[in-house]
Amino acid sequence: MDPSAASTGPESDPGFALMKHCQADELVAALSRLPKVQLRRLLMHTVVRLPVREIARREGCSERAVKYSLARARRRMRALLTDGD
Repeated sequence: MDPSAASTGPESDPGFALMKHCQADELVAALSRLPKVQLRRLLMHTVVRLPVREIARREGCSERAVKYSLARARRRMRALLTDGD
């Protein structure tokens, strides 16, 4: 297997290891606690794999706003999944 190919799969995502250890119901519960804008952007970026630029274009906002929103969503998910906050 080509080592560069492995780095582009879901395993290369920083949150993949955390998500791998979560139960599906825990993940859904944590996602449901995100603000709607953060949830939408997180899903577009991680599930649909849209680049930040495209999300910003579709939502009529700056790339900086999308990046900030994604960072906050990731921090919140990390806190919810590790602390149960």
